[in-house]
Amino acid sequence: MVRQFLKFMSNKFLKLTKTKKFKTLLFFIVFTLAILVRIWKMEYIPFQSDWDEYAYIFAGQTLIATGEPTSISTFIHDYPPENVRTAKLSEMLELNIKGSYILANPWFDHPPLLPLISGAWVNLFNYSFPSHVPSLIYRMPIIFFSSITLLLVFLITQKLFGFYQALFSLILIGFTPSIIFIQRMVVGENLYIPLMLLTVYLMLNNKDVIKLIVLTVLAGLSKLTGLITVPIVASYFLLKKQYKTTIIYSLTSLLGFGLIYSLYGYLIDWSQFIQMLKTQSFRLLGWRNPAFIFSHPGFHQKLILDAGYYLILFLGLVSLFLPSRKTLVNKFLRLSIFGSLILVWFTSSEVSMLGWYKLPLFTFLAISAGRLIKKNIDFSLIILLAITVINNYGLIRDAIHPYPEPEIFRSVLLIVFGGIFTLTLLPKVAINLKKSILVVLLTLYITSAFYITDRYYQSICDHKLCPLPILTLKQVIKPN
Repeated sequence: MVRQFLKFMSNKFLKLTKTKKFKTLLFFIVFTLAILVRIWKMEYIPFQSDWDEYAYIFAGQTLIATGEPTSISTFIHDYPPENVRTAKLSEMLELNIKGSYILANPWFDHPPLLPLISGAWVNLFNYSFPSHVPSLIYRMPIIFFSSITLLLVFLITQKLFGFYQALFSLILIGFTPSIIFIQRMVVGENLYIPLMLLTVYLMLNNKDVIKLIVLTVLAGLSKLTGLITVPIVASYFLLKKQYKTTIIYSLTSLLGFGLIYSLYGYLIDWSQFIQMLKTQSFRLLGWRNPAFIFSHPGFHQKLILDAGYYLILFLGLVSLFLPSRKTLVNKFLRLSIFGSLILVWFTSSEVSMLGWYKLPLFTFLAISAGRLIKKNIDFSLIILLAITVINNYGLIRDAIHPYPEPEIFRSVLLIVFGGIFTLTLLPKVAINLKKSILVVLLTLYITSAFYITDRYYQSICDHKLCPLPILTLKQVIKPN
């Protein structure tokens, strides 16, 4: 009797999971949680007053105020001495924030779109140059852009593979700690990636090529590497043998970007603009970077042993070799992933591996990984996810107790993997049971993301001097 009841309830639940209302509710819950985990304590990690973020903010503030961008430069030694000066900001030693910056004027490290957005945004809160802006404020637009990225990852994966495949991809990119931290930062990738994905999504839905061109130009004006949108979209048209569309889209996008960006440089300082383009073009390239993809899961310049990083990397690559009837989709994903990998290799420095440079690659890897969600879940996926969940809960350690108690640690491993390995040896394991295990592990993965983002700053700054936020979320939401 009990067995029949359980079977009846199981069938009812399976029917429910196929309804549109259930799917919509499930997506809404996961998507909302992915946004919330990016908002929670976003003012702490990355650190307040990060130089890479302030470079965009200063450039935007000065470009709006004076018509010339002035900012921190990675290539400060390549600017003429007369174009370099030191700006003194109010000292905030109690917050461990530096009070002076060496600035270049005019600043041409990056295109103007993200600086303009960041500068205009902080001006709304009456922060003019030069001043320290709270990270809680200047990261708000980036959270919005990152939310658009998450939405488009889901929509593109759903278009290519299906709803539950898309939900899996959304969970991977939405709750991997290193990706969460990257997607809070004021960097060009967080603006051009949603523009690139929107271009891809409209392309897959056969929208007007004019819209694709406009979005591609905007992606390039976010950061020069945003022009990777051109070969990605062009490869899709070539695979469909739409040669005329390929030529029109590619040439018009590149010409449109070139004209706008050149006009920007011409109106400010043409010789300095050309000099900085040459400097960036001939800087040292990172010939060992493909190995860094497997060895350095950092969100910034700091190492964080986030197993979710490797989960996305391995699952995304493995899925490329699965047989597929949709050969066009498979070829397109291959070209997008390997094109993004070459972009990372081509543009990164020899010494460091900046986490945000890898975002385009990992975005396409997350989409590709959705293919692994099938009717019959493979135990290899369950084992990898279990390893990831257990590892990531161990990312939070304090100085006094850096490791878990060996009895607890080994008991958890024995129970979890002993149970999984036992199930793999059984002749027949119900598909629904494997799906249930996967759901439990994905739920734990989501909760681990909140646990890590809540305590990560405290764990790495315990007994260390770290920059403190000027303004915190608790101050903003604190009742009067």
